[in-house]
Amino acid sequence: MPSDYEQWDEIYRTSTPEELPWELGRPRPQLVELIESGKIVPRGRALDVCCGLGTNTVYLAQAGFRVAALDISPTAVAQGRRKALEADVDIDFLVGNAVRLPFGDESFRFVLDVGCFHHIHPEDRDVFLQGIRRVLTPGGRYFVICFSSRSGARWNHFSAGDLLGIFSPYFQILEMTEFESQEGNSVLRFFWKTLMEKA
Repeated sequence: MPSDYEQWDEIYRTSTPEELPWELGRPRPQLVELIESGKIVPRGRALDVCCGLGTNTVYLAQAGFRVAALDISPTAVAQGRRKALEADVDIDFLVGNAVRLPFGDESFRFVLDVGCFHHIHPEDRDVFLQGIRRVLTPGGRYFVICFSSRSGARWNHFSAGDLLGIFSPYFQILEMTEFESQEGNSVLRFFWKTLMEKA
């Protein structure tokens, strides 16, 4: 695993939640909209991959899922556990590497990925997506929020065509929508939200 994946713990150890631009202090509105739409039925097991401080994780548990959450940062996982305790929800938090998911085959009906995929290095993407596909049940759904190239040209900013090429070998793409969001640091950024299914 490239060593800079592990630098995430340094970020979480040296930053307050308010200093983390991706931490909104509430569940992602796009996730709430997805669950409330009925496109994802909150039953069975769900995985929040690269869960960070666990804000979205707690929301999934409150919605009715049995939730596992994975992050490479022990500091983030510890904060997520505290958040779950305060919310009185039961969540299985694990410290681990998203490129090598430590779960059995067909373990989850739903995988949530808010900002994980776009930090996976290009050379690791196939292994990462194979792992997501492996842990999903047949018909299971994968929801990704990732950077859009409208925010500027970078290695981890994507056009619709980029995402179609990357995801299509592994999943049936059900919906892909670009949106803008004012992040926790008040910077306006563009993202894609993509809902996929394991065929």
